[in-house]
Amino acid sequence: MPLETKPAEIIGTHIVQDQLIWYPRVGHDNNTRCVIFVHGVTGDIVKTWQSKELKAGFVELILADVALQDYDVYAFGYYTKKYRGPPIDHAAKDLASAVSSLPRHYDSIVFIAHSMGGLVCMQYIIDRLQRPDGPPPISGLLLYGTPTTGSDLLKVARLVGYGVGMKIPVISHAIDLFRKSQQQFVDLETGSEFLTRLFDQWALRVVNGGHEEAGDQRMWLAVRVVTGNNDIAVSEASGKGVYGAIDWKPLQFDHIQLVKPAAANDRRYLEAKSFLQIARRTDPDVLDRVWRASQDTWASRFGRVSKDLVFFTEIDLRKSTRRSGALAAYGTCTTICEYRFILGSDFIDFGISFAASAELWARQPAPVYIHQVGLDLLPQAEQTALRQSIDSTLRNEDDEAVWSTFFPRLSISIDNVVLQGDEFNWPTTTRTSAPWLLRRFRLPAGLAAKIGTMVTLRMRYDSVVPSSLPHFTFSAPWIVHKAKVDVVVKGDFEYFVLGHRLVPDGKVERRLEQVLEGRKAHFSHEEIMLPGSGMDVRWRLRDHNQATLSSPEHAGEAS
Repeated sequence: MPLETKPAEIIGTHIVQDQLIWYPRVGHDNNTRCVIFVHGVTGDIVKTWQSKELKAGFVELILADVALQDYDVYAFGYYTKKYRGPPIDHAAKDLASAVSSLPRHYDSIVFIAHSMGGLVCMQYIIDRLQRPDGPPPISGLLLYGTPTTGSDLLKVARLVGYGVGMKIPVISHAIDLFRKSQQQFVDLETGSEFLTRLFDQWALRVVNGGHEEAGDQRMWLAVRVVTGNNDIAVSEASGKGVYGAIDWKPLQFDHIQLVKPAAANDRRYLEAKSFLQIARRTDPDVLDRVWRASQDTWASRFGRVSKDLVFFTEIDLRKSTRRSGALAAYGTCTTICEYRFILGSDFIDFGISFAASAELWARQPAPVYIHQVGLDLLPQAEQTALRQSIDSTLRNEDDEAVWSTFFPRLSISIDNVVLQGDEFNWPTTTRTSAPWLLRRFRLPAGLAAKIGTMVTLRMRYDSVVPSSLPHFTFSAPWIVHKAKVDVVVKGDFEYFVLGHRLVPDGKVERRLEQVLEGRKAHFSHEEIMLPGSGMDVRWRLRDHNQATLSSPEHAGEAS
């Protein structure tokens, strides 16, 4: 981007069509961005943006700004008079025609709009989103004094006029004629049919990237709203609309003066300059992908939230404790997990997964805990051999025997009331290929009244861990508020290191201690952990050339 070049020489204006003025630059024929000014009701394509005293204004300031030389500049106008004006829908169609007539192709277009001009831009964007050729290349919308929810001043004027008209019929008749000829004022009234329809569509397709119900006919759009503290035509609430403090800038001007900056250091201009700089970074495709990712995270607020989580696991990697039999390549771990959550049904599911499975966490309700073995994290040769030993256990037709092999000791309680295991859930008809196994624990009659309330869930169990996977990860598949995680690993290590990832980023208290025949890692976090957060330990045993034992990837174990 040619940001350090000298200000481009202004070489006059070109009338692209009856409603579009182009302000070309010298030496900037390859610009891929442009800004289009759109005036308001009864406004003028040129004079709206200029101060009478200076005969210059917004357009001239942008053209002279070294930092904005990568933007071409246009001004759009449409028919609007005090006593005549077609509906705002018509002006939006005129804007569409003007954009399609731009003399160059632009990857990024930013609208700077005043008053009703903002509604014209919004309607144009909504119309374009509903076309089969996809969203327009609009990367920003800057609104100055735009009545996004209408103007009460116009409604009051109409009501007063009709009040007088009851006594003087000719006045009432004149008002009716005016409303038929100047339909833009009708559209601008608070609660008008046009604004109601526009607001609904804007919320569906644009606000926060739009709603998933809109499918591909939506877009993420950078928006900034600027209001005037002395504006009697548009209230602050209407000027802000659905946009909050981050996107809202109040200035000490009236409705007309809001778009007549006097100099490059004028706040009215600086808001536009900073917004145009931000709009450079709003790649619609990238932002849409960010939006989709954020929607998945935001949707997690409707899932389980666990509080005050306490997690402890002890993994024994010593040769003297290794297993025998079909699972000789596996070691053992002892785990205790406790957290508070709102009990949503008369049962809970608990289980084991031999490889990562999104299917498990998509179940409704989600399991309260999964011991994940993590075979898919191993090299293929090791994974195949270890899977065969799992399958030899799964061939047993006795569900209780299979379960006891993986969980020789298991205790689950809610508010200190122990639950009893009930039916098993196998994901496949062929047991030897099952990626996971769940068991349902139903509430006793005494806990039925707890449904819908915050309860304390506590789990303690022994289970298997695979060999040659030298790390442990605690991760959260849903929101966790406050967590303490302790991991004890018994063995003789060449190295033993801690790590973590938090979404959002935050402070984690970490420490490493030497304990009898091993190491202990401690993590604690007092804030929110979103799905994707994790705390991990990695190590290497001194006898690593021999079979080593390590922990599973505990994907969401105690969340």
